[in-house]
Amino acid sequence: ARLDAHGLALPNMGGYDGQTIAGVLSTSTHGSGLRFGPLSDMARSLELVCSGGRLLRIERAGGPTDPAAFARARLGWELVQDDEVFDAAVVGMGCMGVLYAVTLEVRDAFWLKEVRTVSTWERERDRLDENLAREEHFELFVNPYANAEGVHACIVTTRTEVPQPPRGHARDKLERHPLIELLAKLPFTGPVLRAVLDFSPRSTPRQLDKALARLRDDEYTNRSYRVFNIGAANHIPAYSSEIGVPLGRHVEAIDRLLEVAASRARAGQAYHSSPFSLRFVRGTSAFLSMMEGADTMMIELIMQTETEGGFELLAAHEDTLYAYGGRPHWGQVNTVTEPALRMLYAQLDRWLAVRRELDASGVFSSPFTKRVGLSTVGYAHA
Repeated sequence: ARLDAHGLALPNMGGYDGQTIAGVLSTSTHGSGLRFGPLSDMARSLELVCSGGRLLRIERAGGPTDPAAFARARLGWELVQDDEVFDAAVVGMGCMGVLYAVTLEVRDAFWLKEVRTVSTWERERDRLDENLAREEHFELFVNPYANAEGVHACIVTTRTEVPQPPRGHARDKLERHPLIELLAKLPFTGPVLRAVLDFSPRSTPRQLDKALARLRDDEYTNRSYRVFNIGAANHIPAYSSEIGVPLGRHVEAIDRLLEVAASRARAGQAYHSSPFSLRFVRGTSAFLSMMEGADTMMIELIMQTETEGGFELLAAHEDTLYAYGGRPHWGQVNTVTEPALRMLYAQLDRWLAVRRELDASGVFSSPFTKRVGLSTVGYAHA
């Protein structure tokens, strides 16, 4: 909203905008569309307060800062213009220092038209490459469970840049469905949904089909930052895991995920309490980004808070998707440990070398870094 007041906008955003900028960049959070990398790719300059109070501005080689002018204006600060250091620090999970300020690439403000149509995974899987090449912003929301016809219902969402609508444009096209938005914001909606699924777990596939059908919308047009935000659904209490699979193995990974979901439902009536989303992100050079080195499909597995067996089901999917090169999102539920970290990230040693320099005292070690191996794999200050 602040950028919009100046006629500017972020080129891309995720479906939720309640995070801090530092958190979004440091965990490689993303939107959807293969023309866009993770949001950390918008960063052009980082200012970090590192171990020992060291003050650094970090940029790529040939970055936007003039070294001579910076030395005169920022006494006590060091300017580092180095691709290696930048690619380590930009997705740093708080391990490199306190991210004090960033410079982001922005563009002129723009409008988007969002369309949501009902389809099936079986139909969309066969034309996925075609849609990814054609659509600027494209994502899927899929029921993990097959219906009576043996297919998995889904919502296909496209967002296309359009001119600002003229005066008199139909009001209902300029807002999301008001009743759905209102219900999602009410404090009792989440508990009621959970109570229905707890009372009759076997009805979950049917209930998810109904939820997807209610998301159908032939047009929602508004300023870009309002359309990128998926709306009041963000208010329903939930937790999630998200796994990035490199394109090339993405379709077989989803087919396997559906098999695991069906198996768990048969064995113990453990059900997903939400559809899962599929978003697509251009590869990046950031060393510990989930999209490092490859265009990636991000699979977000969402559970309503207090879903019975939800965490166990997420862990089962994470373990299964490792076989497809799956990299868990740093900012969501994950069970990553040292062996998986080294298997998944070829640039880990380069990232650790920069960390040793920026966190020389180990002050930014934490239970998180110890659990995932970022303090113990080649790091002396664990």
